[in-house]
Amino acid sequence: MTAYRTTFMSHAHADNEECADYAMRLRAKGIDVWIDLTSLQTGHMLGEEIERQLKVRRALVYMMTPDSLESFWVRMETQAYLGEMAKDQTKIMIPVRLKACIVPPFMNAMKWIDAVGRSREEVAEEIAQALEIRGAEPQRTIETEPVKPKAEEREEIGIVATLGDLGYVGWKNRRTGEKYIEPPICAIPAGTFLMGSDKRKDKQAGDNETPQIRLPLGEYEIGKYPVTVAEYRLFVEATKKSMLAKRSNMRSI
Repeated sequence: MTAYRTTFMSHAHADNEECADYAMRLRAKGIDVWIDLTSLQTGHMLGEEIERQLKVRRALVYMMTPDSLESFWVRMETQAYLGEMAKDQTKIMIPVRLKACIVPPFMNAMKWIDAVGRSREEVAEEIAQALEIRGAEPQRTIETEPVKPKAEEREEIGIVATLGDLGYVGWKNRRTGEKYIEPPICAIPAGTFLMGSDKRKDKQAGDNETPQIRLPLGEYEIGKYPVTVAEYRLFVEATKKSMLAKRSNMRSI
């Protein structure tokens, strides 16, 4: 028997009739779909039930129309769910373009479903396929982290003093002989960033750059300094790649 992710359907209330029909079709396929066809928001906050459902549901299906793109509440729901996805990488978001509109840049980067000009049953079937849980499905990760050698598998090597003074450390993998430089790392706390442009301030902004959306980011780590020539040189030697930038354009260290 096919298993599906429990689903939150985010939509504009102007599209209630069409979205209720999609929810019915998905439920008929055995999918647990939660959809608010009334209005559970209170004041300028998401309602308690909406917040609870966003936390417990394993997928968010975003029904994209001109009305939903302009909806403050839909933006709040999608931003809140992106925050949940940052904490749990097994959760997914499936944008579905119901009516002709420009897909926002951050959703364009996802695999989205185009329903324009297609039958509802055909689109519902594609949504259902995207919601399937396929066996021991691996967690989605934004980028695979390199596996660091264990302490006993590496030995420290000398590096240029300028880098050592900045906190860099040189290492050699005892097993493979590969050398690399480990940079000092900064921890970045979770927060938000403003994505997109405001046409009132940026007259050259294209339609695919609006509206501005404040997106949540989980905490992460990043190198304290830009990649140096010394680091990149060891990367080239280890991977047998060619230098991609002219030496004159790179830092001397």
